[in-house]
Amino acid sequence: MRSKFTLLSLAFAATISLKAQVVLKDINSGISPSNPSSFAVLNNNLYFAANDGVAGKELWKSDGTTAGTALLKDLNPGAVHSMSMNPPFLTVLNNTLFFSAFTATNGQELWSSDGTAAGTTLLKDINTGTATALPLYPYFKAMNGTLFFNADDGTNGNELWKTDGSAAGTIMVKDINTGTLSSSPGELYNFNGTLLFNAITPALSDELWKSDGTTGGTVLLKDIATGTVGSGAYGFFNFNGTVFFSADNGVNGSELWKTDGTTGGTTMVKDINTGAASSGPTSFVVLNNELFFVASDGVNGIELWKTDGTAGGTVLVKDIFAGSGNGQPNAFVVYHNALIFSAADANGRELWKSDGTAAGTIQLKDIYPGSSSSYPGSFAVLNDTLFFGANNNTNGIELWRTDGTVANTVMHADLYAGAIGAYPNNLFVMGNDLYFVATDITAGNELWKKKSNPFITGINTTTLNRDLKVYPNPSTGKFKIEQENTGTINTNVFDMTGKKILENQSSNMIDLSAFGSGIYFMQITANTGTYSVKVVVE
Repeated sequence: MRSKFTLLSLAFAATISLKAQVVLKDINSGISPSNPSSFAVLNNNLYFAANDGVAGKELWKSDGTTAGTALLKDLNPGAVHSMSMNPPFLTVLNNTLFFSAFTATNGQELWSSDGTAAGTTLLKDINTGTATALPLYPYFKAMNGTLFFNADDGTNGNELWKTDGSAAGTIMVKDINTGTLSSSPGELYNFNGTLLFNAITPALSDELWKSDGTTGGTVLLKDIATGTVGSGAYGFFNFNGTVFFSADNGVNGSELWKTDGTTGGTTMVKDINTGAASSGPTSFVVLNNELFFVASDGVNGIELWKTDGTAGGTVLVKDIFAGSGNGQPNAFVVYHNALIFSAADANGRELWKSDGTAAGTIQLKDIYPGSSSSYPGSFAVLNDTLFFGANNNTNGIELWRTDGTVANTVMHADLYAGAIGAYPNNLFVMGNDLYFVATDITAGNELWKKKSNPFITGINTTTLNRDLKVYPNPSTGKFKIEQENTGTINTNVFDMTGKKILENQSSNMIDLSAFGSGIYFMQITANTGTYSVKVVVE
């Protein structure tokens, strides 16, 4: 058996960094924040808005490296922002990036970029001069090779527009609310090549419309709330060829509706909160060919529901916050054949999971023990591990991970050491890496990157001999021992002090998740000999 000294010597010889998540770049150097936002990926490059403290909030580009993260173009020269008066809503279509930006010369208008500074240009000055064309919260929707959006040309009000990426091809689809009045198209949604949206006219108020991209093909789909009241249709979601949404017909409140794209096929599914009160269905998500959503029946509070598209098949899944309290599930993600989400009960807002049944809808872990809340959210999956932000009352809101089990739901990293919390948010995956926005004491609010677990080789890494290897290494806690020849395997695991933490493990799967991040040493006895290997838990 190797000595404690030998094991520790291996540790000092290690070249693998334990800090697998780092600030990608301190864009606004020092503790001043760059506040990165509005991310989009084009040709394996990341585009976003950020403020370096010199050029203002402008368009940035990153290839995932520090050196390759740079200001793409200062659209509004000097320290004046081009991307803070309203969110840029970066959208990719036809290998081009489209976005909203403000300049002192042209106001808030539609821009496009091919990923180069020279190719980042004003697409069209829709509302000519310094006047603004795009509203505070513009809607962009790519459909059939065309980008649809709402804009005001200064003559027709805020109406439905489209572009093929050229100035000449950037035109108004239809003046729905004729004259200078605005129809303010919103909730733009691609339903199998037909654009669904809501729009306002004096006769109908806010109602459900559809468009094929032509003037003649842009028509009222249905006057749900007859007269001038307006149904306020929103939250469109396509499930098995039918779009589900929330709408108010003026009698039943805001309830669950569906449409097949025809007037006759646009009907209320169920009056969940009976009478004139609203159930307010939102947050649609699919699991195992069932459609789940959040709604209130007026008795059980805001809870988890599901539907098969019929009134009888629209049912409460579980009253998570028993009684009239609001469980208010949100931030759904499908992971390991279950819904993972945030919800509230007597233990506060915590991490939950559901297989779609009442019995299978359970609190996954009470991260912040007691009645306080951990506020889990911003989920993203990397290497079959689900990452998210949460607060355990000791470290503040930090980066956590789970494999869907209680034991392996653990804090991944304390990015802002102590109780303050780094508040990781906007988690997303590009390539094989996890990106997110977080704050620490040295860099402020910046863009971070967590590297994917590499499959690496070497005497102190994975390959022990021709027939035996351990992988992945580093990992989030689980390691597989693989040997080409048949035979038994016996493994002991030691920590950095030489203390044996696992003994005589016969399985080829070794789980160190419960012991936390750090360097460990496996002593593996196989049919070809006894070997020692350093492993890293991130």
